[in-house]
Amino acid sequence: MILIEGGVYDALYGTVMLFDEAERSYFKGLIINKMRGNLDVLKEGNEKLEKLLNEPMVGILPYLEMDIEDEDSITERFKARGYGDYLNIAVIRLPSLSNFTDFAALERMEGVNIHYLTSFKKDSSYDLIIIPGSKNTIEDLRWLKKSGITDSIIEAEKMILRF
Repeated sequence: MILIEGGVYDALYGTVMLFDEAERSYFKGLIINKMRGNLDVLKEGNEKLEKLLNEPMVGILPYLEMDIEDEDSITERFKARGYGDYLNIAVIRLPSLSNFTDFAALERMEGVNIHYLTSFKKDSSYDLIIIPGSKNTIEDLRWLKKSGITDSIIEAEKMILRF
């Protein structure tokens, strides 16, 4: 059920409605974070949400580029940087990837490109392929096999061994 056009409002409404009245008494207001663009487009939605929930909209935080650890694997960090005279590292983005922040140190290194991949092109050239830790090893292994990534890695290994 969409009450207000815009996913952020539906998410806020749905989240607040999950709490019972006693729990909602602890609410002090609502905040939208990672806002990009014109704040004026939120005015009408903010007013409607405040009326529906009887909770004030207390702030809108802008999206900021900050080099801090992400909370989970929903991140801008998975967007690959370009190729060039760099060490190109492929990190396989497993469905149950754990501790992806372990690669943050590599991302900060000059001359290193990290590419988080959910598919693997046979003609791609990486200097290093990392299969990271998993929260669900068996299911992730099944995914690797089904996606064809294991075959691509084996082929890449054969190419390297020829040299």
